[in-house]
Amino acid sequence: DRDKRVIEFNSSFYNYAKSTEDLEIYKGMDVIGKLKNTEAAAKFIEWQDRALSGEKFKETTAYALPDGTQLYFLFSYNPIYQDNQITGLSMFVENITELKTYQNKLEELVDSRTKEIFKKNITLQEALENLRKTQQRLIASEKMASLGLMAAGVGHEVNNPLNFIKNGATALKATLEDNETNIEEYQPFLDIIY
Repeated sequence: DRDKRVIEFNSSFYNYAKSTEDLEIYKGMDVIGKLKNTEAAAKFIEWQDRALSGEKFKETTAYALPDGTQLYFLFSYNPIYQDNQITGLSMFVENITELKTYQNKLEELVDSRTKEIFKKNITLQEALENLRKTQQRLIASEKMASLGLMAAGVGHEVNNPLNFIKNGATALKATLEDNETNIEEYQPFLDIIY
């Protein structure tokens, strides 16, 4: 009701109050005022005030038992109207501990897999960078091989005429010697050719 006293409740709510707070609930009782968990009590008072001001909403909360066990509950609050006036609220409580446990495990699994994928992605990026560097070295090596081949070709093309000239000069010298020509006056030219 508007004074936050319990008007009706079911056996599940009674059993949860008994197991979590060791409360024996009865009609007309101010349950929030009897809670040992003052942090939870403050939260429930805030939620009741929201519902009594006309807001319809759902909230999820964790609730720690004295033994350290963590329970999770989904609270649904709805204002109750009579003659266009809010006369109280209805509150439905659902234990979602098992759902929350699976959700947390799933989040941990997703986080773990995401980290694995991130590590593998880094490894792949490093391998790709190594391949790029190897490719650049291969291209440079190909360029050097092509340059060497071209230099050998140019050398061959230059050596052919030079050998022809040298052989011609050798033949000219031999011819001059055979004709008993004075080679002394032609020697400076022959030296230039050799």
